Amino acid sequence: MDKKSKSFIENHLYEMWSKLNLDKPSNWDEIVEFVSEDVEATSDYSRNGDFHSSDIEIAFRRFTESISQLV
Repeated sequence: MDKKSKSFIENHLYEMWSKLNLDKPSNWDEIVEFVSEDVEATSDYSRNGDFHSSDIEIAFRRFTESISQLV
């Protein structure tokens, strides 16, 4: 994934976090990496370089689900 797309993902995640009035977690880089890889694998990004904010939100949900399965 190119730097511009990854930066967009990180900014969108931060906006989501800010709306919830949460501090940035200690595993922030892990979250951004997981979400970036998920968006790359499951959206239109791999086909034509395109993805949407909803792809980021879905990928974040997958991240939270993966964490909850560990507990």
